[in-house]
Amino acid sequence: MRLLLSADWHLGRLFHHINLLDDQAVMVEQFLRVAKEEAVDAVILAGDIYDRAIAHPDAVSLFDEALAKLSLDLHKPVFIVAGNHDSPKRLAFASRLLHQSGVHLVGELDNHPTVVSLEDKHGPVQVALWPYAEPAVAQQVFKDDAKEGQDTIRTMTQAAQVWMQAVRSKLQPQARHLLVGHAFAVGGEVCESERPLTIGTVDAVSTEVFSDFDLVLLGHLHKAQKVGSKVRYPGSPLKYSFSEEHHKKSFTIFDLKKDGSFEEQRLAVDAKHDVRSLQAPMKDLLADPDAFGPKHDYLHVVLTDEEPVWDAVGKLRNLFPNLLMVERKMLDISQQALADRPHFKEVDTMVMVESFYKAMTQKELSEDDRNVIVAELNQLERDKREVS
Repeated sequence: MRLLLSADWHLGRLFHHINLLDDQAVMVEQFLRVAKEEAVDAVILAGDIYDRAIAHPDAVSLFDEALAKLSLDLHKPVFIVAGNHDSPKRLAFASRLLHQSGVHLVGELDNHPTVVSLEDKHGPVQVALWPYAEPAVAQQVFKDDAKEGQDTIRTMTQAAQVWMQAVRSKLQPQARHLLVGHAFAVGGEVCESERPLTIGTVDAVSTEVFSDFDLVLLGHLHKAQKVGSKVRYPGSPLKYSFSEEHHKKSFTIFDLKKDGSFEEQRLAVDAKHDVRSLQAPMKDLLADPDAFGPKHDYLHVVLTDEEPVWDAVGKLRNLFPNLLMVERKMLDISQQALADRPHFKEVDTMVMVESFYKAMTQKELSEDDRNVIVAELNQLERDKREVS
C-alpha cells in the first residue's frame, strides 16, 4: 500500500504580517499533483490544517477545494485528524457525511476511537485516527472508563495510554496497523514556529505507547524527521519561521509491505518564496543586491555596519520587496550582553511570566500562584480551540 503523508499546513497563516495563502495554494497544487502522479492508495493529513481555530474564509475555501479534488476527482481515501491549532468541532463539520465519500476526519477525542479498514493485495490495513487532545480533555473524555487510581491524567503520555487502551480492542491481529495523530513524541526536534502543546505539564509522548502499530504518522513538529524506528513526521510543507530556513521541505511517501515494514521517500516542495537570512554591510547590499540571491524571497537581513545606518528598511525594501526583518549585529561588549539573553520566542511562556514577576516584585513566584497561572493559561488555550 502506497501512502502520501503531509501535516502542518497552517492554512491562513501570517508570516510577519504577510498572508501566505498564495504560497499555500501553490503548495496544495503540488500536493494534489503528487497524489495523482505517484498513484498513491491513500492520503494522510496529520493535523494543523488551519493556523487558527476560526480559520480565514479563504483558507477554508482552499482546503475545501483540495478535499474535493482528492476525493471526487482522484478517488483517494483521505485521513485527517485535528491538530492543536485546529478547532476540533469546526474541522469535523459534516464528518459523518464525508466518511461516505472516503474522507475520514476526526476532530475531537472520543472514547470509541475511529479505526478505518483498507485492503491491498497483502490483506487488511487498519488506520487509527488520534486527534490532538491535552490531558485535561482526555481526563474528561475517559472519566467513566478510568480504573481506580487512574482517574487523573496529568501528562500527554498518560492521555495517550488511555486512548491506546480503547483502540486496542479494535485492532485485528492479522492486519497491519497505522496510527495517524498529532503529538510531540519524545526525541523529536522542535523549532520556533511550533506552538507549545501545553503549559505546566509534560507534553511529550513516550514512543513506547505506540507498540501496537507498525507505522506511526504524526504532525506537530515542523522539521521532517524520524523518531525511533517507526514514528515519522513529514514536517510542514512550507517554512513558517526563519529558524526553518535550512529545512528541506517535502511531502513523504510510504510503501507499506506485507510484513508491516515500509520504505519511505521525500518529495521536495518547490515553494513560491524561500525563507532566508542575509548578513552583510549596508553598502554591499545596495551596491550589488543580485549577489544575495532571489530578491523576492522572504528575507531577514542582519546588518554588520558599525556606523549608524539611516532608513535601512526603506532603502532595502526598494531592492527586496519581501524584506520582513532588519536587525543590527551587536558588536560592542555591553550590547552583546543584551544580545545573549534568550529571545522571548525561544522561552516557555511560564519562564516569561516568572521573569516578569521577579523583575516587578524582586520576589520569586510562589508555587500556589504558579499553579493558578498555569491553569489559566491552559484554559485560555482550550477556549481558543473551543474545548470544554
